[in-house]
Amino acid sequence: MAWTISLSDEYQWSAQTGLVMSVLEFLRDSVEDPDARRKIERVLDYQLGYLDVQDLPATGREDVLRRLRTDLPDWAEAMFSSGEGTSQRSTVGHIKVLTLMARDIGAATDEDDSASGEGPGQIEGVRTSKTLHRGAQLDGGVGS
Repeated sequence: MAWTISLSDEYQWSAQTGLVMSVLEFLRDSVEDPDARRKIERVLDYQLGYLDVQDLPATGREDVLRRLRTDLPDWAEAMFSSGEGTSQRSTVGHIKVLTLMARDIGAATDEDDSASGEGPGQIEGVRTSKTLHRGAQLDGGVGS
C-alpha cells in the first residue's frame, strides 16, 4: 500500500508505506514548528497515509519544505546507501525526487538553495526526465 505526501496541487509524492513513514519520522524529528510536528505525529500515530503540507500553518509549511530541500538528501544517503544493489540506490533516488519537488516549489525564496549552488532539478547523482510528476515541468530539467 502507498502513502502520499502532497506538497502542492502539482506535486504529490507517493511511495510504499514504510518509506513514507521513514520520511515522515525524519520530518517529525527535524522540524522546529510545533504545529507541523503535531500534525506529522498524528499522521504517523493514526496511520492516516497522507500528509498535505499545504494544510500546515505557514511557518510549519516553510519549515517542512526547507527540510525537504536541504536536509532530506543527506539523510536519505545515510539511511539507505549502506546496502548493496540497485534497490538501495533506487530508494535514495526516489526520495530525492521529493527533494526536487520541494526545491521547485520554493527555490526562488530559499537562501540555502542559492548558497549551495543547486537550483531546481539539480541534485548530485539523480538523473530523471524533465517531467517529474503528473506532467509538471521543472525549469531547465535535470542534467543528464
